[in-house]
Amino acid sequence: MNGTLQIPQSRYIKRIILIICIFLLMTLPCEGLLRLLVPNSSLYSMTLIHPLLSTRYAPAITKLEDFASLTKIEHFNCLLVGSSLVEYLDPARVEVAMQNRAELSLNCFNFALMDASASTVAQLVSLLVQDYDFELIIWGLQAHSFYSLAESNENYFSESTWIQYRLGDFNFEGWLNEHSYLFRALKIYLPLLYFPDSLIQVDASAQTERDRHVIKSPEESGYNAILTYRSSAPLFAPDEDAFVHYLTSLSAPSHADWQAIDVMGQLSKDNNFRLVLVEFPTMATDGSSRAVMAEAAAYAQARGIPFLSTQTIGLPITAYTDTVESTTQHYIHNHFHVSGSILFSGWLGTQIGDAFANDAFDDVHHPLWTPSAQTLTPDYEATLGFSREHYQQYQTRQKAFTLLPAETVIFNPSPVELDRVFLQSNLGLLMERQPEMPPDVWQENLDLMVIFDRMRYRSELDQPALTGWYESADPVILRAAGITYLMCRQESEVVTQLHCPPAVYENPAYTAIRSWGYAPFSDQYHLFYVGMVP
Repeated sequence: MNGTLQIPQSRYIKRIILIICIFLLMTLPCEGLLRLLVPNSSLYSMTLIHPLLSTRYAPAITKLEDFASLTKIEHFNCLLVGSSLVEYLDPARVEVAMQNRAELSLNCFNFALMDASASTVAQLVSLLVQDYDFELIIWGLQAHSFYSLAESNENYFSESTWIQYRLGDFNFEGWLNEHSYLFRALKIYLPLLYFPDSLIQVDASAQTERDRHVIKSPEESGYNAILTYRSSAPLFAPDEDAFVHYLTSLSAPSHADWQAIDVMGQLSKDNNFRLVLVEFPTMATDGSSRAVMAEAAAYAQARGIPFLSTQTIGLPITAYTDTVESTTQHYIHNHFHVSGSILFSGWLGTQIGDAFANDAFDDVHHPLWTPSAQTLTPDYEATLGFSREHYQQYQTRQKAFTLLPAETVIFNPSPVELDRVFLQSNLGLLMERQPEMPPDVWQENLDLMVIFDRMRYRSELDQPALTGWYESADPVILRAAGITYLMCRQESEVVTQLHCPPAVYENPAYTAIRSWGYAPFSDQYHLFYVGMVP
């Protein structure tokens, strides 16, 4: 005996059993209460304790919620996946264009996620194919798809123990997250006691900056249409420095992102769906990004996966709107404006439809995957962005327009001579996708479109004397040139760009008639009557 108190082993066992019993008595009622209060929380039934909330990856949470609600009323057998570049691809237009070229019955959902790298997309598809049968998956890629950002919130998604568990990598925490409502609730909401803004507040400041002055039209099937342009002077000029900075800020391509092509290819074979990789066009690019995409094409083709190249496809610069590079706050023009979405969605659907009709999916070197050079041109300008019905409304308004005398010349002195049909069509595209627009605002916008039609720039008027007017803003010069109405543009983004002499706003000879907000640029247009000087 050394004097040490010896506790029998049976007491240890009893204490452990007692602790377990106390734990169960405390947790089981909570677990039961949560199961009574919260509906069944499956992968496709979003609730306040859905395990996906613990990943803090807001784009996936939002898209899955939309997908879950729509799948209750319709079946999707086609997916569009990728980063935010793909988010502005219109699945309905892709479907129609495909079906016009081949006998297909496809219903597509756009499941693109902001900031998603290739590896995140592969994980997402791996989850979805467990419960859904797809016939076609269109995967949009660009160079940045192969660069997982070290500090991106998408990492919470890919590193989630629950995601890993769902994908077959068993771990106890993931198992608890799947099966215990109480564990989910604690994992999701306990951090809020210490970090109140942690719940799915993903890149909030950057996202706010991205969306400032941007009007989006949330439509069905996961599609968002961007209806406005952000910076307008210099109009549509890509900030190459910002793009180069963005690319150089990325590390070397991630092995996991390259391997995602293998994962997707195997999923295609195991689940019997067609897979096509699409090189997504962007306005700003450089040699290194083109090299990455050439390598991606060769990598996919070596594995029997079709890769649709778009390097020979030309889009107008107005097809893109701009986002803000978060580090420098410079503009990068990469995301589709609704006009670009219309053009590229239709072309892409036609190309893939032709691939089905010509059995090109079985030949990765078929000419359809490397199309000949062509420039896409809009057809919506024929109706100024409107449907036929709404275009007839515009024509009726045009005939009944009484704000100004007929055949009146309206002078727009702006040095930035924006195409009139372009101005009209972008307003029409926006109006067409804003069904909640009040009737009075709708009519005011139609009036503005009529004004645009009558508006003339300096280059269209054979009036050499107008040179002096830019310096003096003397209304006598305009009257002598037969100009009695003046249209002045004011920018909201670039206030240093003058489109009318400042004296116009101060001279009582210029009488303000009406002002309009031009939503596609967040600008203002002011109409003045040029009076006689006493």
